[in-house]
Amino acid sequence: MRLALMLIFLSNFIQAQSPDSIASPNIESGNSVAQPIIYMLAGLGLDPRAFEKLKFHSDTVYYLDWIEPLPHEKIAHYAKRLIELQMDSVHQKGPIILIGHSFGGVMMQEIAQQLGDIQKVILISSIHSQKEKPASLRHWGWMPIYWTINKGMIKGSFPLWAKKYGYKTKESRQLFRSMVSRFSNRYHRWATRSIARWRPTPYPKNIPIIRIHGNKDRMFPIKRIAAPDYIVEGGNHFMIWEDAEALSKVLGTLY
Repeated sequence: MRLALMLIFLSNFIQAQSPDSIASPNIESGNSVAQPIIYMLAGLGLDPRAFEKLKFHSDTVYYLDWIEPLPHEKIAHYAKRLIELQMDSVHQKGPIILIGHSFGGVMMQEIAQQLGDIQKVILISSIHSQKEKPASLRHWGWMPIYWTINKGMIKGSFPLWAKKYGYKTKESRQLFRSMVSRFSNRYHRWATRSIARWRPTPYPKNIPIIRIHGNKDRMFPIKRIAAPDYIVEGGNHFMIWEDAEALSKVLGTLY
């Protein structure tokens, strides 16, 4: 029973893409005022394809991608490696906005603390404190059963919870199956353990956090989310895809 519950919970984070789809736009601009550099990171196991339906009125959007974790790697060290591998070449060229979905939002908060000089962090369907986690997730971080997670188990159980957790269309379900195959079993186990055990350190008061949450999110129920700034009516945990039009309108006012 515990294993079945864990697989259902894990489903909300998982997706995948091919590395070739990661955007690398030209950040040079002829304007006298530099455009903000926007970095995006999707949830556990997701990659830039999860953001394909969102519309941005900016040519300085970069999509970070999950990397293979090192053995026993802590989340702060993982964030440091993401900065070094995917951000160092451009992040000094203008003001920075970090946008993270779900576990990607957790990681963006870790990145913000290390970079320091950030214009704002935008959290989509994500958490900012230990209290916002469901009790089941808080407990899983200390249960060794999560080490049994593998892609075969995830794919096998997917039809049981796909629609319930936001994969409403054939297109999104096909995307999910593709996504699961990209990341290693070690990555999925590390990420599940990391978000379950995540305890945020004191957050810099000079970096604003904007919260966007769906009122139908089954992963992080809105009743546990402290003061969301924007609520997407009918939005679920995968609203970055399923409710992309409404979410794009909100995001368009924030940069």
